[in-house]
Order: sequence, then structure tokens, then C-alpha cells
Amino acid sequence: MCFEQVTDVVKLSIKQKVTTFYAVIMLLFLLIVMALFYFTLDLQIVHVSHFALESAVKNSFDEIEMPGDWIEISNAFDPYVNDVTLLVYGPEGTKILGHAPQGFPENMPLRSDLHQQYEQSDETWQIYDLYKEYSNENGIWVRGIYSLSNSLKALNRLLIIMLIALPALIIISLIAGYLVTTRAFAPVQQIQKTAELIIQKRDLSNRINLKGNTRDELFKLAKTYDQLLERIEASFENEKQFTSDVSHELRTPVSVIISQAEYGLSQQDPDVMRESLQSILKQSEQISSMISQLLELSRTSHSLSLLKKESFNLAELCHLVADELSEKAQERNIQIIRKIDSEITVFADQILLMRAIINLITNSITYGKDDGFVMIDLQRDNSNVILTISDDGAGIAPEHLDKIFNRFYQVDRSRTRSQFSSSGLGLAMVRQIVEAHE
Repeated sequence: MCFEQVTDVVKLSIKQKVTTFYAVIMLLFLLIVMALFYFTLDLQIVHVSHFALESAVKNSFDEIEMPGDWIEISNAFDPYVNDVTLLVYGPEGTKILGHAPQGFPENMPLRSDLHQQYEQSDETWQIYDLYKEYSNENGIWVRGIYSLSNSLKALNRLLIIMLIALPALIIISLIAGYLVTTRAFAPVQQIQKTAELIIQKRDLSNRINLKGNTRDELFKLAKTYDQLLERIEASFENEKQFTSDVSHELRTPVSVIISQAEYGLSQQDPDVMRESLQSILKQSEQISSMISQLLELSRTSHSLSLLKKESFNLAELCHLVADELSEKAQERNIQIIRKIDSEITVFADQILLMRAIINLITNSITYGKDDGFVMIDLQRDNSNVILTISDDGAGIAPEHLDKIFNRFYQVDRSRTRSQFSSSGLGLAMVRQIVEAHE
């Protein structure tokens, strides 16, 4: 049974566990407070009885004299002071004055300056005896008797009241714990509902938008969760767009290949068949180029998660890329102009930055004007390094500027396919590399 009970506790929800824990802590706290209160009162009763007994007994000697062999007790002597019953005994222990409470044993031995306790049936007495010796070497005893029954009964009634009130306090603790945890875990429920809504409707645009204390840990968790959803949604949309773009880009050349193959097979003229094969070859080369660039983009994405940063001279890297692409520029009589600060050193991934610079300069050469120029401008602006690749080509219309770094985006698709065979992945790769370096 114990194992099953432990298993049931483990299966509780976090809210139920916290509520139970809160109630248990409050119960322990109440029990400790009650126990301390009870024992403090018990000690206080004993302390009060001791003080009352000692005061009454010691003060009673002020009314007793022993000038010779006889004892003189003043008429002011009160045998009952502050709930203390006083008895006077001679040196031999013979009672001289006073009456013991009913049920108290008369033969109880006398012990000087010592507190005793005596219980009989439902009565409890605290006793204090004191012996005083006078100048004639004779002395007398005074015994004080204090009944603890009323105080102990009141203490027991208090204990019963506390035990009766304990279940009510437990219920209050449970209710308070439930209310506290419900309020504390309200953001968790909101997070859960948002997640369930996303699953049910398959809509990543939903957000928690938790309102409250910005320093609260759950508020920070909800904010982080919203940011994560934004990134997941953006990644999902990018992949969705990527898949759509790849499908669109492959559909046209594949359709051309199929139609040309069917047309060529239906013809007997070798020249016509050769033209069909040439068209198929051209489209196949375009698909092959696109696949290569897709693989390159994938490798770049993987490399971005493992940047191998090092310090190197960026100016030397720009000169190296310019020298490598100068032959390609000369084919269209394009001049590469260099305006490079030779003292610029950066801490970055050299291979990835080289790839980005190659793509930018190649893009300028490809879409630049014959007999034109491409300028490489590398300068330092305070703590920033600014690299600008510009050309005197046709340029890009303003409505396309915010889209040119998207994958597969091309300003003029018909012109691009026919003249340059570009897939629209180069600038997307540049953007990834630059953003990875912040």
C-alpha cells in the first residue's frame, strides 16, 4: 500500500504537488507554533506557581516571631494568600496553624527550600517548604500549597481547542495553497492553451502575449517561448517557400526536357533531333548548376553553425578575390577598381567571407555593363568595417531591393535564364554569411 500511495503522489500534477507541499509546510508550521505555545504556557504555569509559593512563604515569616521557647503569630497572618494555602509547623514537624486542602496528605514530609508536586485523583498541588531557625536555635516550618488543577484544566481545554481547530486550519491551508498555486501557475496554463491551440489549428502565428511582472520567471519563459515560436514560424515559412521555389525552378526545365525529348523522338530529321538534344542538354546543365548551388548553400548553412574564426587581413583577401575574378571581368572588358584600406584586420571565418565576396563581385560582373567597372571599396568607420561592391550596370528597381537576398528571387527571370543561367541563390548565401558574423 505504501508503494501505491507514493506512486499516486508522483502522478499528481505540479499544481497539486505544490498545493500539497504548501499545505504540509503550513501544517508543520502550525503544529510547531501550537506545541511551542502549549509548552510555553505549561512552563509559565509552573513558573507562576513557584513565584507565588516562594513569595507567600517567605513573606509569612514577617508575621511570625519566636522570642523564647514559644511562637508568636501576628493577627495579620493570613493562611490563604494569592491562592496559596499556608501551614505553620513547629521544629518537630507538628502542625501549629492552618488547614491543608481537602485530599492533601497531612503526613507529607517537609523539605526546606524545595519545590515538590503531588497528584491525587483529579487534583495536582505544587508544594514549597521553608525552615527558619531563630537565635535560640529553635525554628519553625512554613509550608505553602498551590493548586495547579484549574490552570492545568485550562491548559488542557486550550489543547482540545487547538486540536479541534487543527482540521479547520488544514482546510484553510489547502484552500490558501490552492489559490496561491492557481495564481502562480496561471501563466503556465496560458502557455499550455497556446501550445494546444497551435497543435489543433496548426497555426504557428499564435502567441502567448503574457501580461504581468516582467521580472517574473514565468513571464520571461513566456517571452522566450514567443521568440522561439517566431523563429520556428520564420524557419517554417522559409522552408515552405524554399520548397515551393525549388519546385517552381525545376518544373520549367523538366517540362522543357520532357517536351523536347517527346518532340525529338517524334522526328526523323537528324538536325531537328540534334536541336532537341541541345535544348535538353542546356536545361540539364541548368538543373545541374542549380543542384550544385543548393548543395553549396546547404554546406554554407552547416558551416555557419560552426564558424572557424581567426584574425586575418581583410584587405589582402579582397585583393586575392579581385585577382581571381579579373580574367572573368576582362571577358566583358570590365575594369575592377580597388579602393582598399590595406590595414584592416578582422576576426571572422575567412573561407565564408571569401565566398561572400566572390558571390558579390561575380554578381556585379555578371549583371554589369560591358566596358564598365566594378568597384571594391573597403574602409574603416570607427569600430566598424564597411565593404561595398558597386558597379555601373542597369541597377535594381526600388520595389525589388528588399527581396534580392531571398532565395531564388530574380528581378528578370526570362533575361536571367536566357543570358546568365543564374538560380538566384548567390545573394541568399551572402546574406546568411553576413548575418552569421553579425
